[in-house]
Order: sequence, then C-alpha cells, then structure tokens
Amino acid sequence: MQILDTNVLARWLLNDDPVQAQIADDAATQPFLLIWTVFTELGWVLEKAAGVPRPIVAQMMEQLLTFDNAHMENAAAVEWAIERYRLGADWADMMHLAAAPVDADSFVTFDKKLARQAGEASPLPVKLLKKPS
Repeated sequence: MQILDTNVLARWLLNDDPVQAQIADDAATQPFLLIWTVFTELGWVLEKAAGVPRPIVAQMMEQLLTFDNAHMENAAAVEWAIERYRLGADWADMMHLAAAPVDADSFVTFDKKLARQAGEASPLPVKLLKKPS
C-alpha cells in the first residue's frame, strides 16, 4: 500500500496549486496508509505554514481519517489527539501520546502544559518530573 507524503496530502486538502492538487487527488484514488510521522507533520503544515485555523485543521484531519482509501493504525488514538488539539492542546505533543507503543507505561516529561493538556483520559499516563525541593 502506498504512503502519501505530507506535501501530497497538503496539496490535496488545501487545493492551493491546481496542477499538484489534481495529481494528489489522482494519487488518493488508490488505497493509502497514513503514517504517524506524516500525519503529525501535516497538522503542523496546515496550521503553522498554511495558516489554517485550528478548528478547520481538526476537521480536515478527522475527514481524512474517514476517507475510504485512507488507512491508519490505531485511528481511535488519533481521534483522541485531534479532540485534545481542538480543545487547545499542542498537536505534536498529543500525537506523541497517541503513537505510544502498547508496552509503554508512561510518557515522562518536564512539560507541565503537556501534562495538563493531555488530561485524565490520555492513552498513555503522563509522568511529570519535578525539580527536587
């Protein structure tokens, strides 16, 4: 199964270059795999590089997951990341948590904001490291 690069997905979603958008559309007619790294980068590209507002980025990402030809491992975890992102969380941080392997028992960080944004329903518990008192 083919994997579409971030730039192909961005052209397809944004339709900002008619020639490349058509080529991307043709590529998306075949089944494709959405891999974690591309999906993470796509969120950044849409919001930061293309200036798409956060609610629309979240909507685009959700729609991409429901597209018949798109396949992604553990889509439920990605849906969780999209919902946290929609509520204001950092996209990459939430994708780190969603992409964790099943044998991981915690995500260890100094980032208080990440721990707060992940919330209680995080697919992987966040362990916040603190400075000794």
